[in-house]
Amino acid sequence: MGLKTEYLDYYIDNKKIVLRALAWDFNSIKTSFKGIYYNVSPKIQVIAHNCFKNSYIKRITLPQNLLFIEGEAFQNSDIEEIRIPNKTREIGAYVFYECSKIKRIEIPDSVIEIGEGCFSKCENLEYVKLPKHLKEINEYLFTSCENLKTIKMPEELEAIKDHAFDNCKSLETLTLPSTTERICGFKKCEKLKTIIVTYKNFKDLYNFFQKNEGYFLDQLMGTQWVEDSITTLDNKLIKRQLILKGNKLTKEEKEQIKEIIGEDNYPYISYDEEKTKTQDNTKDKEIKEKVDEIIKICDKLDNANKEIILDKVNKLIKEYEKDLASLEPKFGEETPFGTYKKNIATLKPNLLANLDSIKLKLSREQNLIKKISDISKYKEYLKIDITELGKDEYTLDNLIKNIVYYSQFLTDDKKNNYLDRLKTIIDKTLEQASNEFENVLDNKIKLNDNIDYELELRTKITEIYDKVANEGEKLKPFKILYDKLISTDETEYKENDDLASLIGNINYIIDKLSNSKYKEDLKNIYSKTKEKYIKLLDKIMKDKNKLRSITYEDIEQEIRKYLHPLLELINNYARLDQYEGELFTNSNIITQLMDSLKIINNEKSAEEKDYKNKAITSDVAEIIIKCNNEELFNNETRKIIREKLLLIINEKLNELSDKKIESLKEYNKITLEILKQLEEIKFEINIFINQTKEFNYYKNSSKYTK
Repeated sequence: MGLKTEYLDYYIDNKKIVLRALAWDFNSIKTSFKGIYYNVSPKIQVIAHNCFKNSYIKRITLPQNLLFIEGEAFQNSDIEEIRIPNKTREIGAYVFYECSKIKRIEIPDSVIEIGEGCFSKCENLEYVKLPKHLKEINEYLFTSCENLKTIKMPEELEAIKDHAFDNCKSLETLTLPSTTERICGFKKCEKLKTIIVTYKNFKDLYNFFQKNEGYFLDQLMGTQWVEDSITTLDNKLIKRQLILKGNKLTKEEKEQIKEIIGEDNYPYISYDEEKTKTQDNTKDKEIKEKVDEIIKICDKLDNANKEIILDKVNKLIKEYEKDLASLEPKFGEETPFGTYKKNIATLKPNLLANLDSIKLKLSREQNLIKKISDISKYKEYLKIDITELGKDEYTLDNLIKNIVYYSQFLTDDKKNNYLDRLKTIIDKTLEQASNEFENVLDNKIKLNDNIDYELELRTKITEIYDKVANEGEKLKPFKILYDKLISTDETEYKENDDLASLIGNINYIIDKLSNSKYKEDLKNIYSKTKEKYIKLLDKIMKDKNKLRSITYEDIEQEIRKYLHPLLELINNYARLDQYEGELFTNSNIITQLMDSLKIINNEKSAEEKDYKNKAITSDVAEIIIKCNNEELFNNETRKIIREKLLLIINEKLNELSDKKIESLKEYNKITLEILKQLEEIKFEINIFINQTKEFNYYKNSSKYTK
């Protein structure tokens, strides 16, 4: 048999909660974890080395607060689907090595480092989205990803290290930013047909080729050794299409690129220039300046109507030039003096006025597009879990964020009501702005400069914010308490009196009990107590009148009053659970019951030595001592408690009088039954003490007297 180790599934390392490797059978190929789906606890911040290595797991849900995934965490697992959270910062080396079933993965922009070999030998990987702030593609990162067809590098990439994409046999398209200063690692990429280099200006592009001339031109663009079979090597000339994508380059700049790349490679290069080409040939400086300004705005707009607008500009210029040409003197014809001057003076100002009109319209459209974009952004906030308030609640962004924040403390129906109202307002404003934009483009109406969409939105949304903030602030503590009560998460045991610790400790101790009967009984007791307060909290959050009549402190004190005795009861059961099978080995149950009768019937206080006796007498003595010493108990109450104790013990004595105990297991079972009944009496005593104290407090208070 293989060695198996079992321990807690997490530990604390440098103040971070780490999910450790699952229990491991060192003689087997796979981990002892046989599940195919795993939901990682929200408290986990780090996935440890080898955590799911070689596991059968297919799908996993990672927590939103996950910061690090350490090396080989999912290596050689059956993982098919995974979503990296938006707060993750680092993914270690060989994390997904040989994960042959994973097809797609998107890495959020929060990730700043991915270790070497992370996706190596992921044979079916087809799509990868890399984070935009990633500076380096480490060694062997995508080696032998045989189905990867296209890859776009991050905009800030600086280096691609050795063997990063070796043996990516299906890779067809590669997009590189001109910031990349070192490129290597594309051996045996026979299907790589297109390389796109993006740049901002000529200087960036020129530096890119200077720094990467050797590898880029010789290996990616020039002659390569291509392995045709295991035994033979054929020297094949591979020429790939190189697309240079960016701002327009001058003729002189293109000549300089040609010099670096060389005559042999230059035929395989094409330019994808992002700027719109100037479409007029006018030599008039004043007109040319106007046209250039329009082109500049068109490039920023980047909309489908750009060509239509520029065609209109060209048409106006051609009409102007045609009219100007028609004024030229014709041989044999006489024209009245001053006609040329008058007509020429009219033509040019008319053209400039028309161009100014187009420019003004475009500027307004650009402004409207920005407004539409902003309104769409506000709509996205409704889909996000916002955990913090906006810094300045009077900006429109933060007003909307704060509505989403406060709504999480309301009941679902109220939350949905407010968010639906908010969505309707945003949708209506967005539709209004979009319709106006379409009408402007179609020349149906003039742009209404008086409409301030932000002001309109703020006026309507502030009303919702005031209501949500008012309700949310009041209900926030109740909702937090509600969430604590419905939670079943284990928390580390803490000797702490605050309510969160009480709730956490109850869950923790119950979950750690090995005796299933104790566990179920205690869960039932706790669930009944919990259910009572969950219903009360639910009613408070739904009923405004109830909210006015009760404070958070009242309900917290009420819950604490019941949970303290319950925690004590659960602790005692845990003690029974811990010592079961060994505590009562040398005891005689009949003797203990007879000694307990003496303690109960003795009018004097039980002695300390009785309290420290065997299990049953110790509990009986504890109850009697508490009855005798507690001032809140009158003689009638003490009598009721003694009668309950006598009833339990006499019943067991009668039961045992004709019964022969043949095994330690049977002996322990009977003893534990008695102890369980005694614990329930203790629980009743503690509840009674709390209730009596509360009654006396209100009875003696001036408010009660009045």
